[in-house]
Amino acid sequence: MISIVALGFSYAQERPSFIHEQCDHFTVDIQDNLYLWKNAALYKYGSDGQQLFTYRNYDIGNIDNVDASIPSKILVFYRDAGEIDILDNTLSPVGNALSLFEHNLYSVTLAAFAGANRIALFDNNTHQLILTDLSLNILSTTPVNFGDRFNPTRIEVALDKSIVLIDTTYGLFFFDNFGSYERKVPLPHVISAQWLGNQLYYLRDDGLYKYDIPALNFILVTKDVQNARDFRSTYKNLYILGTNGKVQRQPIARR
Repeated sequence: MISIVALGFSYAQERPSFIHEQCDHFTVDIQDNLYLWKNAALYKYGSDGQQLFTYRNYDIGNIDNVDASIPSKILVFYRDAGEIDILDNTLSPVGNALSLFEHNLYSVTLAAFAGANRIALFDNNTHQLILTDLSLNILSTTPVNFGDRFNPTRIEVALDKSIVLIDTTYGLFFFDNFGSYERKVPLPHVISAQWLGNQLYYLRDDGLYKYDIPALNFILVTKDVQNARDFRSTYKNLYILGTNGKVQRQPIARR
């Protein structure tokens, strides 16, 4: 049975802007470093809110996604250019850029790490979940036959564990570590999701929830996410990207 119960976390009532720089998107690593990007520019901020490093590659175009789940190895995905850059913890390139087009991957819309030495891709034209090594050699492909209107907007990976494709209309689609399809959870209107340990947190327009997978419970974390465009969480802080493009931080207090 699926139910909604309260979670024993409390959050501060006020959310002053933690980072005053406006951005289109952001993410956070396990060390509470923040990565903000807007158009072609990526910025890294420390846990004290001070800007540390900047990365720009105007020749490629705008950044579509940044995966900082491995703090020493940052994945930067350029959808239109069909390119992935790997950066170190100072946002300096590591090796040459990876060209999806050179590997005959012409319609990849989502990319993220799937462990320390693998990358997960979603090809929107062939409707396939693809796992590759760090040289983009294909390790496995899984047909994702959920209809022509299936159009996931996010991919979230628990490193070396589960992969989730997020479709705002149809819900969450789970795959195992090898890319094999497991199940669908029909949760429409999910804006964003994130693995934190073995739990999947997700943001909808009415609150932030945790999906307790073994118990099949949807657990309400907080309703205090008005005007949120995205979220990220560590074990210390909850970060909210507001509609004004600024990131706010709330310390997490365990009851």
